[in-house]
Amino acid sequence: MLHSTMRTQNASAVTPSQHTYGYQKSVPVRVHLQTADCLTGTATVANAGSAAASLRICNDTAADGWYRMEIKTSSVASDSDQMYTAGYLEGYLTQSLIADAMSNLTPSAVTDRTSGAGGPSSVREWFKQYDQHLAASVATGQAQSDPYWIHVGLVRQQMIGLWHGYNAQCLAQPGACPGGKLDWLDIVEFTPDAMDVGQAVTPAAQRTDWLSLTPARAAALAAADTHCSALVVGSNDSDVLMGHTTWGMYSMMLRVAKSITTELSAANTSSQRIVYSSYPGYLYSGDDW
Repeated sequence: MLHSTMRTQNASAVTPSQHTYGYQKSVPVRVHLQTADCLTGTATVANAGSAAASLRICNDTAADGWYRMEIKTSSVASDSDQMYTAGYLEGYLTQSLIADAMSNLTPSAVTDRTSGAGGPSSVREWFKQYDQHLAASVATGQAQSDPYWIHVGLVRQQMIGLWHGYNAQCLAQPGACPGGKLDWLDIVEFTPDAMDVGQAVTPAAQRTDWLSLTPARAAALAAADTHCSALVVGSNDSDVLMGHTTWGMYSMMLRVAKSITTELSAANTSSQRIVYSSYPGYLYSGDDW
């Protein structure tokens, strides 16, 4: 379905399942139904003293087609805990939206997850190897105090938190997850990049040969397979004018405008706040806006 209703509940305490990615916490999540269309929640971690992160999401789809989500973290928690709880709250409180988006974008996702088959084997294997490489690079970079890899590691913690929060909601709300809990690669693979990876792992002889296509055929394929158009021009008074259009299937109409404000202490943190258009379960835009 293209429209989704957020599930709500009273206060609860949940514990993520064990995993092999070097991070495990018991995260008490307190959820409040503030209005008919808005949901708020907070998450704390041991020794933080107060909430490490808070989230508010409102369903404005009847007005303009968008959900709006705001996450704030606090320096009472370490950088790693801030990012983990930010992801955890998003996974926990928007679990139903993420499940609906996955079902919309991958119609066989529920069947695949239940059977343990996941995505196409060659794509899944690529993501498995990529993830192992990323984890090793983060560990090496953090040991060397490399600012880039420290920040990549923080985003990875946010992603792990989202995974744990999603699965914790599945445990807290029986019947909320018809396909069962997600494994780590389900989260890693849930990205438009999977389509590009699919092309890359396809034998060369079976790929589209763009140079051999007629202009009309190339235009038709581009219209079917591309996602966004952008135009940037300069004006006579030195202003820069920008325009952007997102092209997408009806199955991609679950949209979330996201705002995340952190209080990170890591060196070279260029901004403590990011605002972007996105989708359920994405930690980035997906349409570059």
